[in-house]
Amino acid sequence: MLDGDPSPADATQASLGERLAADVTMIEDYMDWHDSAIYALSTAPVSPPSRIDNFSSGGLRQQFANPPELRYAGFKIGYRKEPRLEGGALVAVDGDFRYRRLERDGRLLVAIKAEESFLGRTHQLPTGEARPLNINHVALVEFTYEFCRFQTAVLQPTVQSKWNLAVLIRGAQSRPWSLRLGAERSLSQEAHADEWVEAIEAGEDPAVNAYQLLAHVCDLFGLPESHLRFVRDGRVDEQAILDLG
Repeated sequence: MLDGDPSPADATQASLGERLAADVTMIEDYMDWHDSAIYALSTAPVSPPSRIDNFSSGGLRQQFANPPELRYAGFKIGYRKEPRLEGGALVAVDGDFRYRRLERDGRLLVAIKAEESFLGRTHQLPTGEARPLNINHVALVEFTYEFCRFQTAVLQPTVQSKWNLAVLIRGAQSRPWSLRLGAERSLSQEAHADEWVEAIEAGEDPAVNAYQLLAHVCDLFGLPESHLRFVRDGRVDEQAILDLG
């Protein structure tokens, strides 16, 4: 390997980030999300199988159809829903705000549209008027943590391999529903870029994995990780989320 060339691990992480960006472009057309900022997460095994046994009818399909949840009314990766088979992959869509896709080799993608009833959840009724959207810290942290929990609890035991994780934000500045990550009841911190893609190697602890992904999200807004609720000491605090009820 020449000096300056990416390591094999770096190359596989970059590949996952590139695939995630291409997938989000497809989702924009599929879901008609061109006017909204998008937050997306993806994970894939470093050494994927050609296909997972009993992919279309086994236990993995059942868990994809009814993802484990931390809280019944929490910000999870999907509602209970019978998935469709599209291009050999399992696909489930919740309304017009959340999309998830599981490939036959174990690669998982979940994307959400930035809007008032999920990523920008407030205590007020949604107006539907596109505007800069303050990200709800509970939604951001819990959704990211739930994705990482699914990866470690469901996907890693299914495919014995090292895994990578990737996070993408698109349209943070340019879309009518642009994104801000302000503190509670204070001025918002606007994004420093319009698109942000980062990938990491997944460890065994979903709380640490989620923290590392969220740290990259904070980088987009020029904020420290400590700015987010429910993160401390290099991990997501699951009990603090559970205490919300």
